[in-house]
Amino acid sequence: MNRLEALAILAQENQLRPRHIQIIEQLLSGKNLTETAEELGISYRTAKNHMERIYSLGGWRNFHQVASSIMDIMER
Repeated sequence: MNRLEALAILAQENQLRPRHIQIIEQLLSGKNLTETAEELGISYRTAKNHMERIYSLGGWRNFHQVASSIMDIMER
């Protein structure tokens, strides 16, 4: 399974919105949150709010846990 397929499953299982997936994709590609916000045309605070929502929906505490969940899905 590739990363995009894993992200789609992650989104479905955790009720993530398309914007959440866009942010996760940017961070997985190596961008930081400031660069991600600029790339998506949103403020840093909005990007941070999205990250807090992502963590809340998935029960994660940090991005490492999000990435780990994606890897777990890819290994299914």
